Amino acid sequence: MSKREKFFEAIRKQKTDTVRWSLGAGGQSPSVRDEDGNTAIMICAAGNLHKALRMLLDHCRRSREREQMDLRDGEGDGRTALMMAAHNGHREACQELLDAGCNFKLKCERGKTAADYARAKGHAELAARIDRGGESEEEDTDEDDANEHDPDAPEGETSTQRSKRKKRELEAKERRGAGGKELEAAKTDAATKKDADANEAAEAAEAAVASRPKPTWPDVEKAIAGNLKELALDARSATGGPGNILPAGVAVDPALWHATSVNTLKISLGAALTTLPSEISRLSGLMTLILSDNALTSLPESIGELKRLKVLEAERNALTSVPSSLSDCACLEILRLGHNKLTSVKALAACNELVTLVLDDNELTTLDDLDVASKSRLVTLSAKKNAIERVPGNLGKCALLAELCLGDNAIENLPKSLGELKEKKVRALEFEGNPLRDPKIKKMMGKSANLVKELLTYVRKNGVEDGDGGGGGGRGGGGKKGKKGKNQAKREDSSDEDEDEDEAKRPAPEPEPAKPPPEKPPAAAAGGGGGDDDDSASEDEEELRERMSRMPKKERAKMERKIAEKKAEKAAKMAAKKREAADAAAAAQRAAAVDANALDADADDSEIDSDDEEALLARKQRLRAAAQGGGAYTLTPEQRAAAEKAEAARMAEAQAKKDAEEAAARRVLEEKEAEEKFAAMRLKEAAAGEVITWVFEKGSILRKPGGIPFKPGKKPGEPPTIQVVIPAMIVGRIIGKQGSTIRGIEERSKAKVSISEGKGGPGMSTLVVVGDDRASESVRMMVNNAIGGGKR
Repeated sequence: MSKREKFFEAIRKQKTDTVRWSLGAGGQSPSVRDEDGNTAIMICAAGNLHKALRMLLDHCRRSREREQMDLRDGEGDGRTALMMAAHNGHREACQELLDAGCNFKLKCERGKTAADYARAKGHAELAARIDRGGESEEEDTDEDDANEHDPDAPEGETSTQRSKRKKRELEAKERRGAGGKELEAAKTDAATKKDADANEAAEAAEAAVASRPKPTWPDVEKAIAGNLKELALDARSATGGPGNILPAGVAVDPALWHATSVNTLKISLGAALTTLPSEISRLSGLMTLILSDNALTSLPESIGELKRLKVLEAERNALTSVPSSLSDCACLEILRLGHNKLTSVKALAACNELVTLVLDDNELTTLDDLDVASKSRLVTLSAKKNAIERVPGNLGKCALLAELCLGDNAIENLPKSLGELKEKKVRALEFEGNPLRDPKIKKMMGKSANLVKELLTYVRKNGVEDGDGGGGGGRGGGGKKGKKGKNQAKREDSSDEDEDEDEAKRPAPEPEPAKPPPEKPPAAAAGGGGGDDDDSASEDEEELRERMSRMPKKERAKMERKIAEKKAEKAAKMAAKKREAADAAAAAQRAAAVDANALDADADDSEIDSDDEEALLARKQRLRAAAQGGGAYTLTPEQRAAAEKAEAARMAEAQAKKDAEEAAARRVLEEKEAEEKFAAMRLKEAAAGEVITWVFEKGSILRKPGGIPFKPGKKPGEPPTIQVVIPAMIVGRIIGKQGSTIRGIEERSKAKVSISEGKGGPGMSTLVVVGDDRASESVRMMVNNAIGGGKR
């Protein structure tokens, strides 16, 4: 039984211990779906399994993934978990979902809310409670009270939970003996304080409006007037009309810093934006700030006052440093500072809530001042194309690290602490482009199919200590430092010496060629003398052995090997000369012979060297051919083998040519069929008279009206741009491992495919495709296959 099946079984039986383990070590999620397309939360809601449901909802709140509560069923009517519980009249499951903060106002594809489902089944009281968001009639639902700051409130507490907690506190106060008058006085004081705070807030808001400068850019004016949550400013915003010209030295409309409703801000003005004013701190509700593709040289210190900031992107600028106040952004999770001029990241040492950190293409030489050990939530760390000399120490303390990209740096060795990372968590390790000393690691980088597991296992045993990152390490390094390294080197030297002794004890191979010519003494064979006739410069074997006996063991073994090699080489040369002579004589006889019998009868094999194995084998083959008979044109075994080899090559070439022709014809037929299907589909859509776009529904991307209109190319003949909003949870399937899936889609479709994560609403992303109609349709089909939606 797989982990997923155990997870669903534990949910249905409400085994909370198993559910807790599955959500943690088991790698499961409340949004995982069964074969019917229902998530784990839907199963609990439909079956009123409120104990397991409470655990799943607590997990969603802790991981800040509340959108998992409002997912819709896969192949049904688009119902949520709350709708399923309301349809079945499950009061406990509905209350758990409402207390967790699910969206009770959502409608299914039939236009019905959860309250409508409860009301249709006769559960009027439950429907009324759902309409109130789960609060009873007597509970205080005042919005100002819900937004009132309470320092004692637990993190992630909803308005309903806050009301219940305050009600319990009042009841406890009554039980402790507080009289009715005291309680009434406390309520009166609270109401008075609340009214005073409301009046003070209203006066402050009026004063802010009065002091706010008049907006110059239309986009800023629209954001302020409509209380927009998202705002994107680019070069067109600055040149949108004759009346929106700013004063000299001002790059951004000053009224922007008074658009306090904005929580997602993107500014891309190119070279015109070099600095940001300190007034950016006015946007206290800002959660996402994107400043990429500008010319910023620094960020203001006031950015640390953005307490709710979660995402900060400032790539492709000219930043040379990071403000120290950035550590005050306690909610900062995603930080992208690639393609700048940073030389130090010491200011990020206290940013311990980071989940993604990208520092590619900067001027960093070290990451030791980053203090990665304190970043327990870090999942992605990328610092490619820098000058980093060593992997940061204690990197293994990052238990959630899944992607480590340090390619194209100056790293020579990998530390042992790297092996502390969990193999099941790590998805990618990139060290290509570094001058790594260990040849085994280089080989893994180029050929290993399971790089993560093999590399982490190897580094645990052979990596350098954290303090020895600059020296050698392992077999490929320059040797380990310290006492441990010296002992290792000593053991290696002793093992080499023992090996030499063993080789010296083994008898050296001494071939004895038959009838060799007078050879020079062994000393000359070993390279110690002159020519064959120079007796004065040579030694006899006895003298050589006596001289060798006075040599050390290592040199004596080397001399023995050298003598044996010289003898073997000389014997092989002599045998080759004899073989050449025999082959020449046989060729002359073959030319004058009448038949094969005469050829063998005249052959003279008496002079064949007894150690010349090739000549002996050739003689045996000739004798076998003579025994079988044959005329003057009988093929020799060598000729027959060559003829068979040539025939096999010819047949293989013909078959390959035939297969290529069939494949080409099949490909042409498939392309023709695809063209016909596409043309028929376009005719059908044209006959309908509606503007067809892409829409994500029921787990796949469909062609139908209602999506984002196609954006034509800027110039005639350029392909259009197609955009479709998709759930963020399926982005990983489209991208694939290390981007393999999305690259394959681009290569096969010949279209440009990209994904803008976080764009399109909470929990959503935007798929962008640039290509002609056929290429875009190919992308749609391949994306549906990748996410499991099929071809529609």
